[in-house]
Amino acid sequence: MQNQHTQILKNKLEEAVNVLQGPEDCGPGADLAQEAEALSDQKVQFDPRDRAQAACCSRARSSGSRRRSKRVRRRDRQATNTIRQERRWKAQLQDQENQLQEKLEGAPSETEAKRGTQYQVQRLQEHERMMQDLREQNSLQLQKRLKQACLKRHVHTTEGQKKIQETRLSSLVNYQARKVLMDCQAKAEELLRKLSLEQSSQWSQEMPQGLIKEHHREPKEKVKKEEEQCQQVKGCAEESGEQRKGHERLPVELADQKILQTRSNVHRNISDKVQQIRELNILREKNHHILKLKAEKEESATSSALRKPLGKRSGRWSRSRERKDAPFGEFQKISRAVFHKPRNSFFSWIFPWD
Repeated sequence: MQNQHTQILKNKLEEAVNVLQGPEDCGPGADLAQEAEALSDQKVQFDPRDRAQAACCSRARSSGSRRRSKRVRRRDRQATNTIRQERRWKAQLQDQENQLQEKLEGAPSETEAKRGTQYQVQRLQEHERMMQDLREQNSLQLQKRLKQACLKRHVHTTEGQKKIQETRLSSLVNYQARKVLMDCQAKAEELLRKLSLEQSSQWSQEMPQGLIKEHHREPKEKVKKEEEQCQQVKGCAEESGEQRKGHERLPVELADQKILQTRSNVHRNISDKVQQIRELNILREKNHHILKLKAEKEESATSSALRKPLGKRSGRWSRSRERKDAPFGEFQKISRAVFHKPRNSFFSWIFPWD
């Protein structure tokens, strides 16, 4: 198909060239030569009339020559246009031939096509491998993040459970300590009742015989009721005492532990405060010694006129020291009161200070 197209274009070009060559043979150059020969033959001595006729003829001829020149110009333009078209067609043909040649030269062989397909397959395989590696990396990262999140949640839950357990234990210890105190108060009340009963029995024994007789005159039913009530109270007290002994062992131990902890904390705080106070006293003594040395040097160096301001300074220093020592004295009083062991107190067994 392409060869046919090129052949058609060549035929068209040849026809155009032939058309242009035909009028050039019988063109304006031949017409002008014929006219010049005719004029040269007719050059003869003319009369004035003949000259006027010749001028008219020359004018007509000049107008005809102008028309002919216009026609020549048109033909020249057409020729130039046809030449340009011919050049364009030739350039198009050359371009088409070059393109065909390039296509023929650039057409790959079967081996090159096979190599290209193999290269494409290799590239696809490499791309798939890269995608698989990326997926594996993403999956590993997701697994790591999930593990970290699970660990954080586990740690958070364990910390929350520990805090809950600590709060529960603290509340249980406080409850048990309160219960122990209430039991101690109940025991104290029972002891007081027993003492009051013993005192009343002693008083009844010491009463005069006349009063005893009057007392025996009371109805026996009331006495029996009182005895039964006393027996019931004693039985309930014994049963409650046995049950309390069984239930109070654990809370008593926990309360003892808490008391020991509080005692150790108190001792530790007191020892720390005492150490701080000692350090402060040492620093004060050092400062006092330094100030004394400075004062002695100033007294030895300065004159008697400067003794008054030194006295004022010493007074200010003593006042400031008194102000500073006042809280220390109060703390010493408090520490003595704390270290002082209370005597003849009912709850002394709860806080036995060493």
